[in-house]
Amino acid sequence: MGRSEAKSTRVDDRMARVRVSEDTWAEFRRLAGAKSVSEVLGRLVEREVSRVHRKTAEKSSEVLEAVREARALRDEFEALAERLERQSKSEGDYPDWARH
Repeated sequence: MGRSEAKSTRVDDRMARVRVSEDTWAEFRRLAGAKSVSEVLGRLVEREVSRVHRKTAEKSSEVLEAVREARALRDEFEALAERLERQSKSEGDYPDWARH
């Protein structure tokens, strides 16, 4: 497994600049209280990554549900086609769509 493939649970320090107004930064610092800015920003990053993963999972679930619905419709259409075919055979005539 390559380095980029492995999920790391190790926590390292990262550096980033934050572009916000002085008022916003002051309020952020006030809200952080005794916690370090790096700790609070780290939690924000973790929450954002989790949110995106949940959103992606939700979309994946929606795609899977759409595939299930499409398969169910396909099965219904196949059953309808078979029933119409049997009905046409018993009547001795084939509809235009069933003729080869």
